Amino acid sequence: MRIFIILSLIPVSSAMDCHELINSADDCYVIEASNLSSSEKDELIAGLVYNKGDYPGHMLIYDWNSRVGHSEDTITNEYIKDAWIKIVGASPSVEADGRLFIPDNGTLLIDYNYSIALPDSYKGSYPDSNNGDCKRDYNVLSKTELAEVLLNGKTIGANKKEVKFVSKRFSQFKASLVISLTIEEKRFKWHSYCCSYNKKGCIRRCNDCNLYSVNHITSSIEINKYLNAYRDSRKPELSIDVWKNKHYYEGKMHLDNYTGFRLTIGNSSYSEYNYMYQANYTGDGSLTLMALDNRNRYQSNIIMTRDGDKRYFRVLDFQDCTLEVWNHFYYISRDCKNYSILPELRIGTEKMYYKPNESIDVNIYPDNLPVNITYGKTTALMIGHGSLKAELNNNLISARSGEATAELNIHVMNQQRYLFLRSSLIFITTLSSACWAVKKWLVKYLQLL
Repeated sequence: MRIFIILSLIPVSSAMDCHELINSADDCYVIEASNLSSSEKDELIAGLVYNKGDYPGHMLIYDWNSRVGHSEDTITNEYIKDAWIKIVGASPSVEADGRLFIPDNGTLLIDYNYSIALPDSYKGSYPDSNNGDCKRDYNVLSKTELAEVLLNGKTIGANKKEVKFVSKRFSQFKASLVISLTIEEKRFKWHSYCCSYNKKGCIRRCNDCNLYSVNHITSSIEINKYLNAYRDSRKPELSIDVWKNKHYYEGKMHLDNYTGFRLTIGNSSYSEYNYMYQANYTGDGSLTLMALDNRNRYQSNIIMTRDGDKRYFRVLDFQDCTLEVWNHFYYISRDCKNYSILPELRIGTEKMYYKPNESIDVNIYPDNLPVNITYGKTTALMIGHGSLKAELNNNLISARSGEATAELNIHVMNQQRYLFLRSSLIFITTLSSACWAVKKWLVKYLQLL
């Protein structure tokens, strides 16, 4: 018979203990007892632990992985039994596009266990012996265990289930379990001696079981496990401006480094999601958070348009305003309840028709507002008024001050067309005057008849 001495205090449990699922234990037992394949069972059980969603629930994954027991393939030799070490996971972490990503800082979760089996001791009664021994004793003389965690070859923790880390651009985690054991073997033999004498000599012999040999037996096991991860330190970036014009409220957003965002303004809302997050149950007790490409958008009582990396929105009613932006690891919320009132921007000129290179006098209202004027290839900052030079085939004058805009169409024609239009206007004016004079003469003539 062998005696097993458990030397690790870290618990071992089955791959999935349904009783851990306090609110879904019955469903878990039904799944476990079904005829589904292992992968199908794993997927359903993972769904009981973590509901699919548009936002990464890292704390739920961490709580599960740090609370339940784990299992792993074991290594055994003559004296060290069922030794294993496992990298349960990095927290927080997300598997996306075939890679595991981690932020700047996190925690590596590991689990390990083993047991020791000493050889059978023996003690016989005279004259019994076993392999020439009347007695054999085995004891653990020394034992060392080192559960070490290394990041890119450098030790960051030892003999801890949770190890803090500062990630690198590429991080290779190594969990190493080294167990060294020295067993003391004591062997005894029967020793016969005279224990009673008389004048004739020895009249009785006795037998003692005496120590004759002490041996030291050494044994060791080393197990190494690896996990590769890539750093994703990008933090969401956002800006939002809101303004009011005559009839509604408008706004502009700039977003970067995000996987989803949500804009809420009173009873108006707009949400956009690039990923769906779900848990992957590996079958050994641990969960990994997966990010699956799944682009969705939802909107209510809002108009949203996009121009490059900017988004513009419009709502009729404006109350509390909140913009939430997140990615795999970071979350930002911004209060956007303040808004500005846009000025009613207008531009005008003294006439509508111009010859090329003719001066265009531009008047701007309000006259105290700095305005960027764009005409053809010309851009100028004006306050109140300014001057432009007419360009052939360029008829649009645009004005912008912040988000307030205005436009004016003029007509620029070449010399020949201008003279023709001028002659035509003079002819039409003269003809109109002549017609009026003729009409007046006819009225007087008819009155005389």
